[in-house]
Amino acid sequence: MLPAPLPRSRDKRMTDLTTAEILDRVQARERATLDLRARMEGDLGRYLLDPYVEHDVDGNLVKGFLSYTSNAPQVYADRVKAWLSQAQFIVRIPTANRDREQRKTDSIFERFIIGLLKIIDERLESRLQGTLQGQLSFFNVVRGIMIARAIMYRDRDDEETTIVDVQPWDPMNVTWAQGANGLLWACHSSEMTADEIVSEWGIDYESIGMTKLQGDARVKVYDYFDREKNIVFTDRDHVLKPWTIHGANRTPVVIKAVGDDPLIRIENRMDAGMKSFGESVFKSNREVYDHYNRLMSIYLELVARQRDPGWKTMSRDGSKTLEESPWIRRSEIPLAEGEDVKPHEFIETTRDASILMGLVGGEAQRGSVPHTVYGDLNFQLSGFAINTLKQGLDAVIGPRIKALGSFYRQIIDVLTEQYLSGAFPPLVLSGKDRQNNYFSEMMEPALIAQGGKPEITFVGSLPEDDTAKLQQAQIARQPGPNGQPLFDDRTVHDRILKTQDTDSIIFAIRQQMFEMGTPEAAAYSAMMAAADQGEMQYAQIAFNDLQMIMLQKMQLMQQARSGMREAGSGKQEAGSGKAPAPKLPGVDNAILPQEMLGMNTPTNGVAETAGGAMGGAAPRRQ
Repeated sequence: MLPAPLPRSRDKRMTDLTTAEILDRVQARERATLDLRARMEGDLGRYLLDPYVEHDVDGNLVKGFLSYTSNAPQVYADRVKAWLSQAQFIVRIPTANRDREQRKTDSIFERFIIGLLKIIDERLESRLQGTLQGQLSFFNVVRGIMIARAIMYRDRDDEETTIVDVQPWDPMNVTWAQGANGLLWACHSSEMTADEIVSEWGIDYESIGMTKLQGDARVKVYDYFDREKNIVFTDRDHVLKPWTIHGANRTPVVIKAVGDDPLIRIENRMDAGMKSFGESVFKSNREVYDHYNRLMSIYLELVARQRDPGWKTMSRDGSKTLEESPWIRRSEIPLAEGEDVKPHEFIETTRDASILMGLVGGEAQRGSVPHTVYGDLNFQLSGFAINTLKQGLDAVIGPRIKALGSFYRQIIDVLTEQYLSGAFPPLVLSGKDRQNNYFSEMMEPALIAQGGKPEITFVGSLPEDDTAKLQQAQIARQPGPNGQPLFDDRTVHDRILKTQDTDSIIFAIRQQMFEMGTPEAAAYSAMMAAADQGEMQYAQIAFNDLQMIMLQKMQLMQQARSGMREAGSGKQEAGSGKAPAPKLPGVDNAILPQEMLGMNTPTNGVAETAGGAMGGAAPRRQ
């Protein structure tokens, strides 16, 4: 069920806006950002490989010549987009200065975030859209700005079901206003069919002034949010959703531009510097691509002329024409006396043209990524050279991965605030954590509220990056000159490896060390592994080994008890001249615990335990 309609507020400036007043706001912001929208539209055309069209110095269209459109913008953008969409999502809460119970709660909060993002992706995919990370990667690369609406509400058909709705918006269709403490309002406009509107908002066709037969007709829809409420209406002044409280403590729309450059205010400019707000990957190459296409078009035209050149026909009265190309094999051209046919002289580019082509290509590479990234490597590079090229990628990838992580953090903050309000039924979330362990559990808001502040990052690491981290971790935990390591294992996992749920990793390592360092634990693990695989003969062998190991340990314990009794008896009889009983070789009786010596312990306690351990049979496969 959707939230209740918004009650009328005393602030008329914020609550008494009509749809016409909202449209005035939206159109005013559209006029103020014309340059920004023109830039985004041009970048989309470059990505979609709109055919190159040449113009003269006066801006007039040049006709009659072949044109060439390079695929470099699309290949470059797709490469960066792939890095972003395949980057590893990491959510972690630093464990410093937090006790075990707090770390356990932090682990639950981390799984809550993982499960939350999983159901967001599932909802987007059910609507025939890409995943959240995939869509944001596209807007990050091609638009330079990422925008999404993030809200929670109860299902209209089932009040006990909470819907987590995160919808990426195309920045081209969004207007907004910024205040001192964040967004004042944001509005998204889109075109929807009448059938889509009826299905989305649960209304009938008459309420939007249409009939069922007009289901394919498209209507422009405006989705407007401010700090308290939301309204949806059409350009035909039909309200699809009345003013409704959205439940967030802020405008539930997240906007993040790539880069941290400030807005540059320019005098006498309507856009007030918005043209440089967020930049696509084409920032440095917009004009370079045009020059490259122009030069390639010239080469393409000249090559085409050589394949099918023009001809000069000479005759007495100038009326001689050719019915077909003389280049056709075995073609015959009847000529009278004084008539002749000659091809036009081939036009070739100058040497400077090829030099200019190389310079323009170099500029394009400096403004994007090295050609070696695409596998274009005609010679062997040293390891230092390869690392240097990879460092050059940071200027392209670094700001975009950082912006993606910041955007996700804001999305999670908005959704968590709404969930912790207690207005929604608890969510049952599932997924896999970083250790690839599956979980499915109910996430109570009260428990989530106790978690720490999560850190959201994306890592587009290469295999050698992981190797470098492992080497750093190994060095950090090696004993120093004084025999002590630089860092403890928890700090190594938390700060260097940035492991999620550090406790589970450390406990698993300790368990493995116990299994490898204790004979009976190793035998027991081998026995159970063989039984799980159905190799019962090997399980029986391991079981026999386990019995022998346990028997030997029981005998050593009994000998230790006997030795201590004899030593105690010798001390008591020292005054009578009797020599004390000899000690058990290899056993220091002074440091053995009382329980191991049999003191304050029933004599038959260990024997009963040993009998219980050895009296069974090898495990059987169920």
